[in-house]
Amino acid sequence: MYYSSAGRITRAMAEETLAATRDEPVPLLDSFFVMATGGSSGERGVFVFDGEAVVQYFSALMRWRARQVPPGARVRSPRESTSVDERGR
Repeated sequence: MYYSSAGRITRAMAEETLAATRDEPVPLLDSFFVMATGGSSGERGVFVFDGEAVVQYFSALMRWRARQVPPGARVRSPRESTSVDERGR
């Protein structure tokens, strides 16, 4: 079940926003962002974040990811070439 502390957002509104989202996030009520889980437990989770919460959420993910990189490893951006030169770099 979905609950909104603001009382003005319903699950149906969040689902409509998710359905409209393609490559770029579609804001809900001009100031909220909606994300969903895959639903592997039977019903997908739908989460609504304000702008500050989105920054905190993704910052936490990035900090966690940074801890998973072995010391000395080079982290590449997905936009960088994945080719390796003759020196293995």
